[in-house]
This record gives sequence, structure tokens and C-alpha cells, in this order.
Amino acid sequence: DIIIYTPKEKGREGHLADVKRTLRALDLAGFTTRLDKCKFGLDSLDYLGHRIERGVIRPMFSNVERIMRSKRPWNLQSLRRFLGMCGYYRKFIKGYSRIAQPLTDMLKGGQRFRWEKREEGAYVELVQALLDEPVLTSPDWTQSFKLEVDASKEAIGGILSQNGRVISYGSHRLTEGERRWSATEREIYAGVFFTQKFAYYLSNSDFTLFTDSRPFSYLMKQRDPHGRFARWIAALQQFGGMTVQYRTGVSNVAADYLSRDIEVEFAPIETRIRTLEGLQKAQDEDEDCQTWRRQGKLPSGSGLERQTAISRDPGTGVITLHGKAIVPPLYRKEILDDLHRSTGHVGINKLYELSRRVFFWPGQKEACREYVNSCEGCARIKPATHRAVLRPYESKDLFADMQADICGPLPRTQRGNEYLLVIVDQASRFPWAYALKDTSAATIVERLGEVFSFTGAPMRLGMDQAQYFTGALTRKVMELYQTEVVSGPLYRPQARGLVERTIGTVKRRLAATVNGSEDWDTCIDCVLAGMRAAKSESLGMSPFEYLTGRSMRLPSMVGVAEIKPIQDEARASDINRAERIRQVLLRSRRVAETHSRTRSLQNVLNTRSTLVP
Repeated sequence: DIIIYTPKEKGREGHLADVKRTLRALDLAGFTTRLDKCKFGLDSLDYLGHRIERGVIRPMFSNVERIMRSKRPWNLQSLRRFLGMCGYYRKFIKGYSRIAQPLTDMLKGGQRFRWEKREEGAYVELVQALLDEPVLTSPDWTQSFKLEVDASKEAIGGILSQNGRVISYGSHRLTEGERRWSATEREIYAGVFFTQKFAYYLSNSDFTLFTDSRPFSYLMKQRDPHGRFARWIAALQQFGGMTVQYRTGVSNVAADYLSRDIEVEFAPIETRIRTLEGLQKAQDEDEDCQTWRRQGKLPSGSGLERQTAISRDPGTGVITLHGKAIVPPLYRKEILDDLHRSTGHVGINKLYELSRRVFFWPGQKEACREYVNSCEGCARIKPATHRAVLRPYESKDLFADMQADICGPLPRTQRGNEYLLVIVDQASRFPWAYALKDTSAATIVERLGEVFSFTGAPMRLGMDQAQYFTGALTRKVMELYQTEVVSGPLYRPQARGLVERTIGTVKRRLAATVNGSEDWDTCIDCVLAGMRAAKSESLGMSPFEYLTGRSMRLPSMVGVAEIKPIQDEARASDINRAERIRQVLLRSRRVAETHSRTRSLQNVLNTRSTLVP
């Protein structure tokens, strides 16, 4: 990312000149920029959890509020999470280690979690330090810097400032070996450490280093240095603009006050709420929507000129095309963001199928493709696709053939869950997933019973040969259900490819959905909703539609979906409902037959591609 900041005194023309120089440099280097990802002429900017405005930097209030509203730590894992969130803003907090020491001491090996008056005081003081709206200043590269450093027996601290305004606070807690150094060595190490830490600011700038160690002033004059002193001198020689100035300990109070923190990445998430009133207002302000409504059709050249059913819904006032709400540009990314996140980061085709049910805008599929391709969560956790020989799952009866498997241990959650049981029906691809505290046969049988109470006992249940699936209790219960247990070979998960692929999908979408402060077991329902509602390529419809004969109503569609009721289903008779489900099943069979006819050709192509040198 590139942020171009221009001081206020240079004015608008100076800022435009800076932008032109930056774009010219990118062009000469062979880089291109995407206009839809660029923002120009901003007075303020939210970036990586920080609010940058008028030359100052402060933490985003939404993130501070999130820390403030979070529960007090209840174990060592939650304590690390809290310190990580606070530590992300370490440069804003003066005296971090002095404040956080009662909490950080508990993270040492062999310590037990405790929460007493001392720990409570540290917690409150850290939160209050963030609530006091700490502010840092952006640097002026035409001015010199000031670096103040100091050391104690436990830690070293540093302050980088300019013209009396702080640019950044720095801190570092000493290791056991570093604590055994002499006071002089610790003071010199503080200067070396923080010149390296702030090298981005100091490498090509003039700065004065203030220290209360007199030997530091003579360090660079040594004729024959050895050991760590030689290494420190070599590290400082890159700073040609450095001037060392001695300051008494009484005058160097600020740097002596600082300490270290725990570095953990913290990803902020912002949520916006969409309403029908807001959508209607955006349509009224959009010239294209108003033109299409007056003409009753889309413009020529769009490829959709023949779609002439554009009108305003009398009940909601929303402009629609064949009952689908036309979305102006203001709301398109927000709708895709809601659908994508609430369904566990589905792919391009499934996101398009979900959005086109109740929404419409020109270039909708391309927008879905661009959104998914630019999603950082998807890029982080989704693996590359490997083409393999296609082998169908021959199951024509609903809930007759099912597969089950367990993955874990996963990170232990606050509720004590460490394992994930996944069950999937072969005919409909309808999935279930349960978070488990253990893998005992009693726990697994209980969850299988919950599924079977809905589906009925399957004829066959595919499982591996793990002890919890092959134990006496599991075999006895399966005999009572009169269900044949189909076990594949040991160490061969490919024999249960459907459930293995389903587990992979669940894990990837959980990884993309879970926030830093959330447990994965709280997001299972969200991920399952997305998998059940998304279109399956092998079925030609979603698993939910395969079962019920209608599309699933997702939270992102509430309100807007009411514009066009699904065939007056609430008033349909049981006979008509059964007929619709029968038609859905017939359509699914036709899609399956089509896939079967193309499977052999696809396998030939995949085989040939592997033989090409």
C-alpha cells in the first residue's frame, strides 16, 4: 500500500505534485494501479487500525471500543489475546511494561492464571490509557529528529519525537542474559536497539540521541573494540546524521518510563447495516436507476435490453427487475461483503448464485469474480485447485448413504471444544457439523442420533477405522439403527472423499470467518448456512433447495427477499409442495446424468494433461 501525505502548508497544488511524482515513479518501474482501489484527496484515512487525520495518528475508536467491551481475561489464552490487542497500539501507550507487568509475568513458563487486585489494576489502567485518545504525529522529513533512550534492569525504552511532538514510543523487555549485563552495556544497547527499530526514520536524517550514559558518548571513539561493542559500533555507523548528547537521569524521565509489549496482529472489522429505506434512497439518487425505471428497460448495448420488467415495487418502493432489487453502485460491494462473510467465504459461482436470487445489477457476475479474487481471507486459506480423475458417488436415494468423519484436535475454545464432527448426505450434499469436547463413542453416537432424528436411519454410513467409530458402543448403536457401517482402508481418507472434501471446506471457511477474538465453534452455524444455501455444481442447485424445493432465505436477504415471495409458498397446498420437490429431484437427476456423460471426456483430458512433459 502507498499513502501520500502532504503537509498543509504545501496546499492542494503541492499534494497533486506529490501524487504525480508517485504515479510517474510507479510507471517507470513497470507497475500499474487500479482506479477502483485508489482514493484521492482525503482529509482523513482509516488504515490498519489507525486513524490518520491532519498530520496526526491515533488508534481507531472502533478497535479501542472493542478492547474496552471485551470480557476480562479468564485464562492464559485469553490473557495473551488481550495483551496482543493492546500491544498492537504499543507505540501509543507510555509506560507499557510498568502497567502490564503484572499481566505479562503470568505468561512466564510455569505460572498459573490468577486475577487479583494487582492484575485488575493493570487491566483497568491499560484500557484507560487507550481511552485517553493517545495521539502521535506524522514525521516532517525536512526537520531533524530526537531519540531519547534509557535502560533499567528489566527493560529498555525509547521515544522518537520531533519539535516536541511524539512520533512513536518504543519498548523492549530484556532477556535473562541481557539482564546480567552491566548498567553501561544496557544503556548502550538501548541506543543501538532503538536506532535500529526507528531506522526507517533515522537512516537518512539528522537526529540527536539523548542518553544518561556518559560512556555512550565515547563509544564511537574506541580504537580497538571487541565482542558486542564492535558489533554495536558497526550497527551505529550507518547513521551518519547521529549526534549523541548526554542527559542526566533526572532529565531523561520520559524514556525511563517506557517498556515492552507482546506483538500480535490484530485485524479490525467494521460492519454496516443495510435497510430497505437506505436502498430505496440510493436508487432515487442514482441516475441510471431512475432512467431505467422511466424507460422500463435497460439501455441498449448492455446485452439485457430485452429485460423490460423494470418497475417500482408497490409495497416497498424499491425499483426491481423481474422482482429482483436493482442495486446502485453504492450498495454493491456492501451486499457482496454481507453475503460472502455470512456464508463462510463461498467461491465466485456460489456468491453469484446467492446474490442473483434477489438482487440485480449489470456486470453482477464479474463483480462477484473481482470481489472473491480480492478477498484477503480467501487468498490466505484457499488452496490451489488440483484436477483429478472424477469418480461419482452413486447414491440416488435421499439420506440412504451418508459419510461421517472427525478432524482435530483444533485450537481449544472457551467452551472446551477441540474436535469437529462432520456428517454429509451423499445424494443431497447436505452437511452437518458439531463441535466436540472429546471423541468418545458416547459423544459421537449422541450427535449421530440428532442427525438421524431428522433424516431417519441411513442404509449405509461411511466412516474410517478410528477407535471411536469401530468401538463396541458405536457398532451396537448402528445395529439398532440397522445401518451398515462402510469402513475404508486404514490411512486412506480418499475412500471417503466426499466427507473429507466437506471437512476441508468447513475448515477453510471457518479460518476465513473467525475473527481474532472469536472461537471457531461460534461460527459453525454461519459456515453451514453458506454451504447449505450455495449451489452445488453436481446437483445444479443448493442442498437446501434439493431438500425443500425452494431457496434458503439468508440474513442478508431479509427484507429485500420479501419483494418477491417464492411462488406464494405459504399458501401452497401439501400436494403442490410435494410436486415441486418432485420436479426439483427430476431436474437434479438430469443434471447428474449430464455430468456423468461429460465425466469420461474430462478424465481423458486430465490424464493427457499429466503426460505433457
